[in-house]
Parts: sequence; structure tokens; C-alpha cells
Amino acid sequence: MLWLLLTGQTPTEAQTRDLSRELAENGDLPKYMEQLIDACVQCPKFATSTLMSKFSLPHFMTQLPKNSSPNDPNGDGRSRT
Repeated sequence: MLWLLLTGQTPTEAQTRDLSRELAENGDLPKYMEQLIDACVQCPKFATSTLMSKFSLPHFMTQLPKNSSPNDPNGDGRSRT
């Protein structure tokens, strides 16, 4: 189903096997990402946000440095000011 959604074509048996293997190999989430997802789901505004916002959230989460904070947005120890 994922292949069909991404490509618009029905996958061959080999493509299905390759995609399944790749997803299994790369399917583990780092602990900080799991905590971030849990925090988002528990947020009251998440329940009322648009579907597109919910779909785009994982993309934005992968772009965040894992050591970032409001005063150190790049996670490199430099202050914002």
C-alpha cells in the first residue's frame, strides 16, 4: 500500500520485499524522538490541529537537532543573541 501511495504504481514482488526489508532495517526511532511524539500527542492543541499539520509534524521533527533548546536552537552551544 505504501508503495502505491508513493509511486502511483503497483509494486512487483521484489519491490515489496525490498521496501519491507528497508523499512525493517531503518524503522527504529531514537528515544528522544519517541518522547517528542508523546509530548505532541498529549498537547491539547494537537487534537484540534489540521490533518496537514499532523502529517507534516514528522518532517519538521527530523529537522530538529536533538540537543536544541529555545536559547540554543542549533544545538551547537551558541546563544541566539
